Amino acid sequence: MAIVRYDELFWTPDGSIAAGVQAVVYEHDTNTKTTLWADASGTVLQANPLNTDADGRLTFFIEEGAYWLHLDSEAFELLLGSAAPASTTAITTAVATHNAATANVHGIPDTATLETQAGAQQKADAAQADAEAAAAGALSAHAVDTTAVHGIPDTGVLETQSGAQSKATAAQSAAESTAASALGTHAADTTAVHGIANTAALATGANVDSAVAAHSAATTAVHGIVDTARLAVAEGWPRPSDYGYRAWAYDPATASSAAMPTGGALHLVALRPNTSGSSASVHWGVSVAGVTPTAGANWVGLYDSSGVRLAQAGVDGDLTSTGLKTTLLVASLSAGALYWVGLLLNASTLPQVFRSSGQAAVTAFLNGGLTADALRFASNGAALTTLPSSIVPGSNVPATAFWAAIK
Repeated sequence: MAIVRYDELFWTPDGSIAAGVQAVVYEHDTNTKTTLWADASGTVLQANPLNTDADGRLTFFIEEGAYWLHLDSEAFELLLGSAAPASTTAITTAVATHNAATANVHGIPDTATLETQAGAQQKADAAQADAEAAAAGALSAHAVDTTAVHGIPDTGVLETQSGAQSKATAAQSAAESTAASALGTHAADTTAVHGIANTAALATGANVDSAVAAHSAATTAVHGIVDTARLAVAEGWPRPSDYGYRAWAYDPATASSAAMPTGGALHLVALRPNTSGSSASVHWGVSVAGVTPTAGANWVGLYDSSGVRLAQAGVDGDLTSTGLKTTLLVASLSAGALYWVGLLLNASTLPQVFRSSGQAAVTAFLNGGLTADALRFASNGAALTTLPSSIVPGSNVPATAFWAAIK
């Protein structure tokens, strides 16, 4: 920037020359001292602050611009060089010249080509009216066109919804009439129907019932049997139903021994009901009474083949007496399905529970080759005081053949 010379005379408020008064020059609107020179070429620096001379003059060289001069307790704004305010005449002349210019004004190449708002609106309105008239004409022509419209070769051959429904209804009626006639002919036909040479030769339901009845009554030469009257009844006697039971582990007459169950182990006895329905009780028996049952730790329950507990009841009071025990358990049973009666006992001296005689102690023999999840006599778990809500049948192990039945 250009360097300009500043030279001004200062007085004190009482009108005397301000000789030897300190002055400081700052950048405009900051407290940063600006650079001053002692020569016009800007090669010799001038101290800042500096003092007025003996005549009250303050002289220095500085780049043109805006500054603040602080002298004694006064402050003066300095506008030097191009920063100095222009005269009113110069401003008026510049504005007039600018107003008369039409080229490259405010980024506009030629202001003479601009349109007024009113003129632009008039042209826009005219263009809109022309476009609407053209669109109306095109739409009118399109509305009366019947060929190659919206991908339709000829709209004249289209049918209305009501017309199409009327034709469809008529076609359906004709098809139903034809089908009814064909079905009537088919129903009356007796030869070569559905692969049957002659339907008239087929037996009626009554004929079949009569033949089956005659077969059921026959006792000789039936299914290769010389005389069925001589066959024995497979179920034998006694049966669970003779005692009012749905199922039992075995005939109670063979439960001629007794043994202590393992305390805290869940003993299981498998049963398959002969009828479906709700079971109201489980029977089991004590041969030798126990002593001091553990309170709340003696249970009889019923589990299904998946191991889910269906019902349970506490039996603390049954351990200190002998004989047949009846434990009320209510559960819905299905004929032929596998269930386990669960017996969990804990006492200072456990009771002896009825079991089968003979090979009763050989648990693997009693269960034959059954898998763990189908054992007749098993145990599951240890150190139990309550019946688990479910067991894993695959974890069953062979155990004593205790007797149990369900009503």
